[in-house]
Amino acid sequence: NDVAKALGGIFAGFDEIASANGLRSAWILGDPYVATAGLGRECLDHADRAAATALELIPSLAAFARRTGLRLHARIGLSSGPVAAGRVGGRDVIYDLWGATLDSAARLEREGVADRVLVSESTRNLLGPRFQLERRIPRSNGRPEPTPGWFVTRYNASHTTDQCVVV
Repeated sequence: NDVAKALGGIFAGFDEIASANGLRSAWILGDPYVATAGLGRECLDHADRAAATALELIPSLAAFARRTGLRLHARIGLSSGPVAAGRVGGRDVIYDLWGATLDSAARLEREGVADRVLVSESTRNLLGPRFQLERRIPRSNGRPEPTPGWFVTRYNASHTTDQCVVV
């Protein structure tokens, strides 16, 4: 199947990016691609690793489009906090996550914008100085109040100050 092959290629690329940044991909039944940082081992810069990974996923989709002619977009939501994790199943075991942190990330993804990374307040507070952030200004459209969020607008791998720039 062409769709399954394309998705397999995209997710394999995402896995490489996540792994290079020290993240672990996790499969959530019925949900989009999910990766975790700092799960199972102490990782003080997990928010930075997750944000860097998220920013790298967008150009990987652009590269996929150049190779295949199929243009895809991603909305990315990041949230930091506790999760419950475990292996599910007997013979064919999968790794699954539950909890308010995952729900928050999924809500941010749904409320997000194509080809942008939207982070929760908890993640914003953990991000290091290499990231520039822009407060999301939600539109009033009669729907319930959106989740507070910040767009990650830039990543500077060589930035060395100890202040986070918030625009």
